[in-house]
Amino acid sequence: FARASSVKVHILKHIGKKPFVCGDCGKAFHTNSYLNKHRVVHTGVKPYKCVVCSATFARSSNLNSHKVIHTGE
Repeated sequence: FARASSVKVHILKHIGKKPFVCGDCGKAFHTNSYLNKHRVVHTGVKPYKCVVCSATFARSSNLNSHKVIHTGE
């Protein structure tokens, strides 16, 4: 691993420890970064919009996955 923090996250995954807990729903995560990405679920904000069909997404990665529907790639 290139960084010590990456090793720590890797170990947390193996031992099943998820110390970062969402205050809204109680879902737990391995890293604070994952928790922050999750929090958008509770806001309802979906800033990423498909230019083909106008579907909206909370995460850019979900939009990128969706685009396959239109491109077939």
